[in-house]
Amino acid sequence: MRYIVWMLVFLFGLNVKPYCQNGYDLWLGYTTHEKSVIKSQYAFIQSISALPFSNDPVYNNTLKILESKLTILLGKPIHVVEYVKKNQLVLQLHPTAKLDNEEGFIITSDLQSIKIEAQTSRGLLYGALHLLGLIHRKENIRNIHITETPKVKLRLLNHWDNTDRTVERGYAGFSIFNWHELPDYLDKRYEGLCFGQCFYWYQWHCRH
Repeated sequence: MRYIVWMLVFLFGLNVKPYCQNGYDLWLGYTTHEKSVIKSQYAFIQSISALPFSNDPVYNNTLKILESKLTILLGKPIHVVEYVKKNQLVLQLHPTAKLDNEEGFIITSDLQSIKIEAQTSRGLLYGALHLLGLIHRKENIRNIHITETPKVKLRLLNHWDNTDRTVERGYAGFSIFNWHELPDYLDKRYEGLCFGQCFYWYQWHCRH
């Protein structure tokens, strides 16, 4: 009998694929929210619009980030459209927005729409990441008015990575940077690294 029980446990375990994070996503391992949370808080977000459309790479990457992350969080396709309507997230470049500097942003919303406004595409990026953080933490985004600006103009992340990919100061493992492959080949992990650092408003990297 004991043998049969252990065999059943073993066979059942073969079909179980537990979810665990490998650390790569940092704190940004998004999963779809519960249906009750989506319905009560975020169901009004049906699409994204951008005013005006731009070929700026930061601007376009911001739209791609919002599309991909909101689709995961809200459990439905969220796409960028070329018109403004209700039930929408709107990104607006506004050079004369009342902000202390060009990297700040304003987020406002009512019961049917939400808008991120900034003087530059960099401000829109920081605003988009801030909004994703609110939704990720299941916070309220209805009838809000948020204004944020960085207090320090130049923000630097200092890497102690050597050219042989060893890392100073006792950190484990090798450097994420493959110096001998740059700039011809860009590892996909660089995108994830930059995505995580943007949440802390970093602008620059420095290697020792």
